[in-house]
Amino acid sequence: MRFGNGFELPANIVTQAVGIMGRRGSGKTYTATRLFELLHAESAQQIVIAPTGVWWGLRLAANGKGRGLDVPVLGGLHGDIPLEPDTGALIARTLVEAGCSMILDVGQMTKTGERRFATDFAEELFQWKKRARAVTSHAPC
Repeated sequence: MRFGNGFELPANIVTQAVGIMGRRGSGKTYTATRLFELLHAESAQQIVIAPTGVWWGLRLAANGKGRGLDVPVLGGLHGDIPLEPDTGALIARTLVEAGCSMILDVGQMTKTGERRFATDFAEELFQWKKRARAVTSHAPC
């Protein structure tokens, strides 16, 4: 997968642990959204817990006017439906069973709500992924 000028990523990156680190304003979100776009093109399931409220922009074309990726967004100011702090486990089970990609925008939650959602989501996702056969391609939600 061509990530940028002279920089390519192997297609099996979807099975690897990847970290994106940097200072505030250094391009972490841009890098992560670009990686999301590339993996989406490879039909890899992706789930993002987004605290910044900007990931919904993936649904817009680069010019900001046309259609971008067809990816559901839960929560935030631009979400398809609201996201509540106590729904983390339910969302995790649903996404494992459905195999679809999704943006989970927790940006409008309190810090306590974000932690509760993320903790419940991560614990349930881990347990369900251990039990379920991994889905290698995303499906529409």
